[in-house]
Amino acid sequence: MKILSREKAVAKARILFYAVILLLIPTFLYPWSNQPKSSKGILDYLPPKNELQMWNPIGQPQTAQGEDLFQLINGGAEIYHEYGFKNAVIQSYEHKNGLSLNIEIYEMEDTQSAYGAFSFKTGCQGKKADVRTEAVLEDYYLNFWKGDFVVTIIGFNTSQATHKALLKFARIIESKLPKSEENYPPLIKSIKSRFPGVIRTVYLEGNLALYNQYEFDTENIFGIKKGAAAYFSDHTLFIFEYRNKGEAQAWFQNAREHLSQNHRFHGFEKSAEGILFQDKKDDSLFISPFQKFILIYLGKDISKAKDRLEKLKKDILENLILHHSHTCL
Repeated sequence: MKILSREKAVAKARILFYAVILLLIPTFLYPWSNQPKSSKGILDYLPPKNELQMWNPIGQPQTAQGEDLFQLINGGAEIYHEYGFKNAVIQSYEHKNGLSLNIEIYEMEDTQSAYGAFSFKTGCQGKKADVRTEAVLEDYYLNFWKGDFVVTIIGFNTSQATHKALLKFARIIESKLPKSEENYPPLIKSIKSRFPGVIRTVYLEGNLALYNQYEFDTENIFGIKKGAAAYFSDHTLFIFEYRNKGEAQAWFQNAREHLSQNHRFHGFEKSAEGILFQDKKDDSLFISPFQKFILIYLGKDISKAKDRLEKLKKDILENLILHHSHTCL
């Protein structure tokens, strides 16, 4: 039997000690480096039966991650994936008086993508709902946004009882979601602060969201990855943001070529500032590249177009939009 000297034994023990430490480091670091912002599972945000009094869940909750969302909902999964989808849960509930509703909770990649999905789902006719976060009540459904989550609660009629139920469920779910401030995307924050007359804003992260605001083209002719639509009483503004001025110019030229060949548009006028043309409804569009943005005015009164875009350009130069951006001119 080989006997180690005291020095060798101590050295060997030290090597074993550090080897164990190195093996354990990933175990200790993993929860901090890879754990999602909330340690709860998405099922934990559903209202439990003991909080609902006369309401009971119908069946088991349905969940989805990643591509599984296409199997869970028909025709709506694409837009969630465009904004950055992570997880979802859907659960139906029924009241003893016969009322029923569905809850849909979507966890997105970050708070900006969650706001984008929320803004896409809400319309101009909705009313602000009394929930401790931004929430909109429309006819028989309610949408709200908090942090990385967007929640839709759907009733099946427009009765007062249904509206009360929608608010009840929204408040319960909101209280369970992780604490978060209303961290608007920079473009949306700038629009809200500079244009008090804006009725609705939609944050855009792809062509599908843009196509549902206005049909420029089925293809992503603007190469949009980050943008906003701002609705006013008589016109709409679109702002698309790019990495730099060169990229914005390249996508403007690409869009100009496609739009000029599209039979839906006519009356093209080109200038150093951009292009002016009309659609089949005789709405006028003025598209202008500026710095790392493409700016678009859509409306009946073309005399307002240049004034509105000049105001936008002035705001950009004064850093009211660029100040919040992390990309360079």
